[in-house]
Amino acid sequence: MSKFIRTHAFWFLLVTLFFGAQFFVKRDLVSGVPPRIQASTVNGVNFDLQNLKGRPALLYFWASWCGICDAMDGAIDSLSRDYPVITVAMQSGNYQDVIAHLDQKGLDFPVIADESGEISRRYGLQAVPAFFVLSPSGEVAFSGMGYTTKWGIEVRLWLAEKGWL
Repeated sequence: MSKFIRTHAFWFLLVTLFFGAQFFVKRDLVSGVPPRIQASTVNGVNFDLQNLKGRPALLYFWASWCGICDAMDGAIDSLSRDYPVITVAMQSGNYQDVIAHLDQKGLDFPVIADESGEISRRYGLQAVPAFFVLSPSGEVAFSGMGYTTKWGIEVRLWLAEKGWL
């Protein structure tokens, strides 16, 4: 077999494994119309997921005990200044625990404490971080799990706004 064929076969296999793994990890995540979330944020603000309609929005699931989530904190905090963002702290303790975590990290994004993990289960999550880009109509345009850059999420939000996702 020539070196050219071996090299291309290797890259084809690698790409196939990557996308296969992504499909496997995301197989249980919700799509289409997301389950409704009506709750109070840890700061006492009433939140209804349906109020995010009209613009692309980000629904981000994280946990205080998650190292990868820590690496994404700054990106999510920055995105929350430019886009509608709601985050859900999965099994990270009660409101006071989550507020203490946010204060310690200097974060300001809105958070719903999902102490029991019930909201996360309705979205098909078994691990964090996970995110859902919502289209202006309120449907899931894209979902992802694992580390993602601010730029990666921003591109998906832009694509959702254009109706290309």
